[in-house]
Amino acid sequence: MNSNKILFAGLAAAIICFSTEFAIAQKPEEAVKPPDYLFDDAHFHLTNYVQEGTDIHKFLEIMGEKVGRSVLFGLPLQQTWSYSTTGDFAPTYYLATDDPLYYYSFTDAFIAMAYRSITPDQQKRLDPMITGFNPSDMYAADHIRRVLMTFPKSGQDNWDVKQLSDLFKRHPNTSIIWANCGLG
Repeated sequence: MNSNKILFAGLAAAIICFSTEFAIAQKPEEAVKPPDYLFDDAHFHLTNYVQEGTDIHKFLEIMGEKVGRSVLFGLPLQQTWSYSTTGDFAPTYYLATDDPLYYYSFTDAFIAMAYRSITPDQQKRLDPMITGFNPSDMYAADHIRRVLMTFPKSGQDNWDVKQLSDLFKRHPNTSIIWANCGLG
């Protein structure tokens, strides 16, 4: 295997883990954040293992005046429903069956379209992410490129990369765990 291709795929996966907001996401300082927000959420899947979930408008209602910002992404994995394994029982969670999960790339388009369905002020509170790819697949970078071409970036700063860099600099001896980071 070509070491440059492996390096590129690894670099692409790392970049996506740390800077995958779609073009339409806003910088945090642009968000309307009244002082009564209690926290910012860092992890919300709008879809589940069968690509169903909370409507984005309902999610914003749930955030209410307590959650300032949230990253937003679909679950990158789809549960297989095999009649030979579970019969008429349709599993909706990965522990409900021994059937495999597979990467579901359409989740990225679904999230982008849901994001586009809300107002610009609502968009300022959410940071949509690209997750519908297998990070160990050498074609992952192609998927990421296609998503960004379909939902292009507007040239704004990648604020999350700067925030993470600043965090690492402030706490050089601390182990920092970012949930999943595309590795479910």
